[in-house]
Amino acid sequence: MKELNASQLGTIELFKTACNRLATFVNMQLFDGCRNWYWIGDEVGGACDFEEADVLNPEDMVRIIENNMSYDEYAEWRDANLVHAQYINFKSWLMGARHEMFNKENGYESEIGKEDSEG
Repeated sequence: MKELNASQLGTIELFKTACNRLATFVNMQLFDGCRNWYWIGDEVGGACDFEEADVLNPEDMVRIIENNMSYDEYAEWRDANLVHAQYINFKSWLMGARHEMFNKENGYESEIGKEDSEG
């Protein structure tokens, strides 16, 4: 493997520092700094686990900060995805996509909807 030059190493270090700062900012903004977050597989810039079903990537962390989201606003998206079979990514959620927009004709049905129709 080719050896990296100082500029490349510096850029990689800046990236990792920025990702760690994003995770720290999101931890403060959403969780009052109470979560013990870590990068899954020690892959800084990949998936960051904030405990309790809260796993975010850097892009979604930026969206949380840019939109000044509260924990309740974030939890609405997370919880909706936990109870529905169809996953809506965070960007689409912020643009207005909701599980109710998808129906059986489109091949999507919520887990709750299945229970109601079976019960």
